[in-house]
Amino acid sequence: MLRSAFIAYEAFLRIDPCGKAGDQIRARAMVWFGWSFVLIQLFNMAGMTLTYGRWTGDHTVAVLVIVLLLSAVHAIRYYKNYAVYGLFVMALSVVGVLASALPGHTGINSALIPILIMTPMLNGFISGPRVALATGVAM
Repeated sequence: MLRSAFIAYEAFLRIDPCGKAGDQIRARAMVWFGWSFVLIQLFNMAGMTLTYGRWTGDHTVAVLVIVLLLSAVHAIRYYKNYAVYGLFVMALSVVGVLASALPGHTGINSALIPILIMTPMLNGFISGPRVALATGVAM
């Protein structure tokens, strides 16, 4: 049942099951990176709500990052350029860190740390070692 749901989701995203194995793996990595980060952000938002007891600017940043990341994940359906996706995720992580840290002078939103760590690895996986190095240096 779960397998058929994954197959249906990949069909929705137009990930060709008969295509090149490398392209399938790259597309799957992009999709599941996005969904895992969304899950991390949802846990983070629950923790922030329990801690602060109210809606904060970090909640808004987390929601915007979730919406943008899910939009990028579902854009794979129409546009399968892995380097562009990696660049987008890198830019999104830097902007997310700045948006959460600068307004209140509170420092980095700790839930963004996994994306800072995972982004160079994702870019290395989907685009190669030079892009991973460039991403690590840029971040």
